Amino acid sequence: MTDYMKAAYNKAMESAGYDTELGCKYEDYLDAIQLAESNGKPIKNPSQLQNAAGGKYAKARVAYTSITSAQPEKVLVRNAPDWFVKPLKEAIQLDIERLWVEVDKDIYAIVNSQTQSAHSELAKCSEQLLESDLVIDRLQVELEELNDLSLSYKQLNCEYDELKIQHDKRLEQLAEQQKKLDLNAGLERQVTTLEVKRDSLKECNNALEKQLNGLNQTIETLLVRNGYLEGRIEKITTKPSPHSSS
Repeated sequence: MTDYMKAAYNKAMESAGYDTELGCKYEDYLDAIQLAESNGKPIKNPSQLQNAAGGKYAKARVAYTSITSAQPEKVLVRNAPDWFVKPLKEAIQLDIERLWVEVDKDIYAIVNSQTQSAHSELAKCSEQLLESDLVIDRLQVELEELNDLSLSYKQLNCEYDELKIQHDKRLEQLAEQQKKLDLNAGLERQVTTLEVKRDSLKECNNALEKQLNGLNQTIETLLVRNGYLEGRIEKITTKPSPHSSS
């Protein structure tokens, strides 16, 4: 039976245009099916086989169909003989047909109702999807505006920092200038005081010069007088004595 299943697999793969030696092989798919059955979770569709064995879905579908179709029945069930089936078929055939008509009507009604409900739900979902698209577009615009505002805030913050630095430097410069102005004001006060002292000293100097001139004149007068007196004294001391002449 294994050879039969593998032959069916190879034939199906070749018909589908797949190389049996490339990608997942027959043994990979068969091991995955048998492992799942042993775990109590048999594989029921190609998607499950693809997840278990890997590879492409299309190839897994061909493998699933060929292997499961070639697998033997798990339980041997004999076909019912005609002598058993025929009387029953004849007895219930009419009831089956009448029952089928009613069942078919019910199926059609259910399918029709479900179809209309599905269409209504689809329309509702489409409308909600459109609304969601509009909301997303609006939020994206708001997000872009927020990003622009964030960028503007960062730029303004940088400008503020630069202006703050310039302001602090300007305050330092003003403080230095104020110190210089205070120093200049002190120097001006000192200059004014010195000018007053200079004028006072100039007046004292003038007065001293006048006194000096007066003293010079007095000295000159005294010198003249001293010269005169010295001349007199010299004459007196050099005049011959009366006793010396006799």
